Amino acid sequence: HDEILTQLQISTEESYIAGFHVLEANCEYLKIHAMYSSDHPARMKLIHKLRERTGTPQRPSLYHAIQEERGGETLESLLIKPIQRVPRYFLLLESIVKKSPDGLDEKPEMQRILVRISSIASTINEKQRRYEQLEHVVKISQMLTGYDGNLVEPHRILLYEKDVMQAKLSGKSRRKSSLSILLKPRRLYVFNDTVLFTSRKKIRLRMKEKVKYQIPIANLEVSFTAS
Repeated sequence: HDEILTQLQISTEESYIAGFHVLEANCEYLKIHAMYSSDHPARMKLIHKLRERTGTPQRPSLYHAIQEERGGETLESLLIKPIQRVPRYFLLLESIVKKSPDGLDEKPEMQRILVRISSIASTINEKQRRYEQLEHVVKISQMLTGYDGNLVEPHRILLYEKDVMQAKLSGKSRRKSSLSILLKPRRLYVFNDTVLFTSRKKIRLRMKEKVKYQIPIANLEVSFTAS
């Protein structure tokens, strides 16, 4: 990015097209960001594992002092910055194209370069959405107890989540003559490979979720009944 800035500063072109030409000339370098983005979920999984292993910092005051020195930024917020950079370049170029008059001689050239940068930015945006979704799964995993395995996996995608009610027969009224249905609140998580039903409970002012049912998608059977 320093190289891009230097090229912009020494460019002899006087119009906005200079920025377009500089970014196009560095397209191959910008593609490196797409490669970096592809590896980001695995990177975040490793950080999550290390944090689980080490737990709370032994010297929290020093930990927070370092964070304050960085402007409150965490390791995760620093690692996401390269992923955010190229989409911002695209947004800048897109804004320039939109505000340029239709009769401008350079506009077709600007639009051509914008399409090229757009393809790289789209790839990175998709990786960023995947990261944000993975980050949400990390937060869910930190609340869970009783889960068999590691919830945070690069291949795992959260498809749906919702508060639901579980209907079950009351333990005291299982005879056919006096059936009673008991409704219990549950949290439903549907992933691309497994389904979780959890119960929520606040422990020491923190919300925790205990896994009540963990069902692989391959073993799941769904049936519909009249309401």
